[in-house]
Amino acid sequence: MGEAENKTLECLPPFPINCRKLPAEYKRQNSNRGNYTEKNLRLAIEAVKNGSSVNDALRNYDIPRKTLKSKIKNNLSTIGKMGPDSMLGELHEDKLVLYVKEAQKYGFPTTVSDI
Repeated sequence: MGEAENKTLECLPPFPINCRKLPAEYKRQNSNRGNYTEKNLRLAIEAVKNGSSVNDALRNYDIPRKTLKSKIKNNLSTIGKMGPDSMLGELHEDKLVLYVKEAQKYGFPTTVSDI
């Protein structure tokens, strides 16, 4: 073995690794999450209440199965915000986001302990 090959082998970790090249930028996979209108949700709920099957309503109004069943079970007909409520309140959260973005713009990244 040559000297260059020997140095290369010394740099390798002692466990097998996946040599696949990582993408330069992460791209989120396409998702239908929350991709329906409130009108379609109401129409789907009404269709099921009027005797249509859940499967027909899903196909006709393009509502996710779990969402439609949950809305019917809990007697809800509106689309709420996904995820938990903000602990700080919307105004304070927006101010905090603005502060973090401004600090990053000037080269001062913030950490959790800074906030």
